[in-house]
Amino acid sequence: MTDKAEKPEKGEETLEEIQAKIDALEAKKRKVAVPFQEFPKAIEVPLPEPSDKPRVKTHTVIVNSPEEEKAALEKHKVRRVAEAETAVGVFVQAAELAPVFGMAGTLVALSRLAATDLSAEGAITAAIALSVVTTLYGILLANLLLAPIARLIERAAAREEAARQEVVDWLAAQVAQAMPRRKSVSAQHHALEQAYGSEAA
Repeated sequence: MTDKAEKPEKGEETLEEIQAKIDALEAKKRKVAVPFQEFPKAIEVPLPEPSDKPRVKTHTVIVNSPEEEKAALEKHKVRRVAEAETAVGVFVQAAELAPVFGMAGTLVALSRLAATDLSAEGAITAAIALSVVTTLYGILLANLLLAPIARLIERAAAREEAARQEVVDWLAAQVAQAMPRRKSVSAQHHALEQAYGSEAA
């Protein structure tokens, strides 16, 4: 008894055709360089509805009261005046001590006379000359350099403060003109009492 291959019915695929399709799909998979990835779904974002009103940008501005501004300016003024006084004091004290150091040089020069031979020619003259020169240097340094610098710093600080005060006064006048005038609380209360009294009458 011989086995005969059954013929496929019309519309059915044979094993050879199915195997050929599988081989073709595998070949296509090998040719693809990038592996298959699932892309995320797009998120729908609702667009804002158009508005006819124009957009106005707002800025928050912190404005201090005039009293607070005056207190801050006075604080800075005190600090500047203290710094100027410190600088002036340093140069004034240096001008006062310069002649003292000159006298100290004089004493050092005279003290060398005890260690030198007084019989030598010019020994006493050299010691006296050195003592006079040190005293002269101290006086010149105090009166021609240190004291003028102290007075210069003092005058410059006074001019700067006067100029700053003029600017502050001008700004205060401009701000006072720009700010609206407000009645005091007692005046408003009195006005309200008169208005209610007239309505009741």
